[in-house]
Amino acid sequence: MSIFTVIFLFFLLASTLVQLWLSLRQKHHVSQHRAAVPEAFTGKITLAEHQKAADYTLAKGSFGRIELVLGLVVLLAWTLGGALNWLDQMWRSFGWGPLWTGTAVMLSMALISGLIDLPASLYRTFVLEEKFGFNKMTLKTMIADTLKNDDCRYLERCCIRYCYRCATDYVYPVVNGVCRFLLVVVCLGGADWVFTINDLGLSKIYFPFV
Repeated sequence: MSIFTVIFLFFLLASTLVQLWLSLRQKHHVSQHRAAVPEAFTGKITLAEHQKAADYTLAKGSFGRIELVLGLVVLLAWTLGGALNWLDQMWRSFGWGPLWTGTAVMLSMALISGLIDLPASLYRTFVLEEKFGFNKMTLKTMIADTLKNDDCRYLERCCIRYCYRCATDYVYPVVNGVCRFLLVVVCLGGADWVFTINDLGLSKIYFPFV
């Protein structure tokens, strides 16, 4: 195991443990203060409203910890598990140029990651939030919001930078068309599950030029 892998694992596990610790601290604090409205909000909200918000926070935190662990597993699969390398080699086998190969790798990563995260996103929006009456979003609204989401813009920038690094004079019309298609396809899954390279922590590991 290389020193880079050891450092990567150390910081990845440390980050995950810190996030879990903070989430559990929040759970403990919310549970302790669930029985009474905080002094700063006395007279502004009822006890029932306060407890509803507390219960939602606890449920969301519990689900968030599950997502955090699953996200760690997915990240390890992409990196040390070799999924990203396998995807790259698969597209290279077609013999395309760097422009199309790089775009295909990023697009397929986005689609696969989006499909992996889709069940969690749907559960969070249409089950968890719906249960507490906080969800005002329909599937149609979710798709529309996603098309304007910053994650999509970031993904587009990553693709453009990758392609500009590899391409020649015809780069702009090709990249523009590819990125518009990428945004439509990837973003259809919902604002919360849109894959970004930044979310997987890969931007500085595999794409240092991003």
